[in-house]
Amino acid sequence: MGVGRGPGYANFDLMLGKRVEIGGPRYAEFRVEAFNVLESSQLRRPRPRHRGTGDVWGHHDTVSSPRVIELVLKFYF
Repeated sequence: MGVGRGPGYANFDLMLGKRVEIGGPRYAEFRVEAFNVLESSQLRRPRPRHRGTGDVWGHHDTVSSPRVIELVLKFYF
């Protein structure tokens, strides 16, 4: 069986952060992380679809993960 090709894959992640000194070696870090910011659909590789008539075609029926936003607060001491 040959190798099938699907559409291109593009993903854009973003992270913004702020470090706040508390005193001595202690500090706090706050981050906002966003994955798949543009929420572009990423179709997964095609799966063969059998219809029982002898024809087999690649079929895209699933997409990758949606946009995810994560808030992070860390204390270092």
